[in-house]
Amino acid sequence: MKTSIRKDHHGWNARSLSFDCEITTMKRYSGRIVSTMHYLDSFKTENGFEMTEYSPFSERNSKLQPLVHSETRATEKTIAECHRQALLHFDHIYSNILTK
Repeated sequence: MKTSIRKDHHGWNARSLSFDCEITTMKRYSGRIVSTMHYLDSFKTENGFEMTEYSPFSERNSKLQPLVHSETRATEKTIAECHRQALLHFDHIYSNILTK
């Protein structure tokens, strides 16, 4: 899983991307740091390009609840720590789904 932590016009955020899911940690306008996981669908087009599609209302994505962290300043260190916790949390959920 490839992880990047960067600062953009919204502030610090972290993103981990694997072949079938994306985990994002960022500070929302409510002041809370939130981590979300989304399943992705990859497929090849008839031209040979690989496309990634996200369906927010699919059954797999609708069952996932965001992981809400405390209200704190969104520094690089706090985003990295919250994202590490989210990776562990969602890995546990993902492994339970695979074993069912």
